[in-house]
Formats: sequence, structure tokens, C-alpha cells
Amino acid sequence: MTAYSTPELSGPIATFNNPIASGGKLAFLVNDFVGIGRYQVLLPTRPNGSLGWIDATRVELTRHNFGIHVALDDFLFTLRERDQTIFQTTVGVTRENAPTPRGRYYTTELIQPVESFSSYGAYAYGLSGYSDTLMEFAGGDAQLGIHGTNDPRSLGTNVSSGCIRMHNDDISLLVEETGLPVGVPVEVT
Repeated sequence: MTAYSTPELSGPIATFNNPIASGGKLAFLVNDFVGIGRYQVLLPTRPNGSLGWIDATRVELTRHNFGIHVALDDFLFTLRERDQTIFQTTVGVTRENAPTPRGRYYTTELIQPVESFSSYGAYAYGLSGYSDTLMEFAGGDAQLGIHGTNDPRSLGTNVSSGCIRMHNDDISLLVEETGLPVGVPVEVT
């Protein structure tokens, strides 16, 4: 899938594989639509907040009513559905030397780590954003995420390298009970 700089689909700016490396479907968050069959989307690439245009005939549009807000200074994760808060929890956030960039993102993938003792806990949602201070982390490209933790004592502290950590019970609730899909907008403030 190619993203372009204009709605006329000129000036290619990025190309994305579908399926993505983890095997899931490529997802974008629609920002705008023009009548000529083009969507302006938030791109899962550096620099964070990049927008591009894609051909609407090449994608399947899905809808939901979820939104996430993460207040870094308050260590607070809030899930809303139809503008109603349906879940809140305390999270662990980033250390001073590897801050989570504030901004608008979306969930790009859902992964269940193969090893239950993984540092990512029970589940991990990849985000469309990347660390501003790290170009690589644990052999990957320093993609941001929301994931569980096997160290619940770290919640409510500045502990991570850019990701948002939550209790394994909480991330499991998001996945298993709310059915939180990929493509959910995430506002980090």
C-alpha cells in the first residue's frame, strides 16, 4: 500500500506491507476524506504525526466508538466508548531519558507474546508512533506500545523506554472483555 502527499495520489511518500511483519492486517486511522475516493490517514511511520493520502478503493473501512487517552503526568489510562469513560487504570510510563512523545496515535496491531513471562505481559498493542530518542529497542525499531507487565510494582512510576505499561489483568480485560480492536485513536498528553 502506497501513501501519497496529495489527494490526487501524486508524490508517493511511504509504502507499507500488508500484512504487516507480525502477520496482522495493515491499519490506518482516517483523518479526512475527499469526494474523489481518497482518505487522508495517520501514517504508522516516523516522523510521528505524519499524514498521507490513500486510495479508498484499496482499503476496507471499519468503524468503532472507542478512544484512549493516556495522561503521562498522572499515570492514567482512560478508555472511552461513545465519549463515556468505561475503564480507567494506573499505568507505568516513560523515564525522563526516553520520554513517550505526546501526540495523536492509533493502535496498529495486537500481539499475544509467546512466552507468558515476557516483559510485554499478557498482550501488547502496537502504536503508530515511535520513540523520539531511541532508533532501536530490543532489536526492533522503537515502536511505541501499550502492553501488560509482569512487574505490577512498576505501575504509577516512570519506568519504561517509551511504552505504556499496565497490569496484565487490565490489558487482558481490554482484549478479552471489551474486544478493543486495532485502529483505536490514542491521545497521549
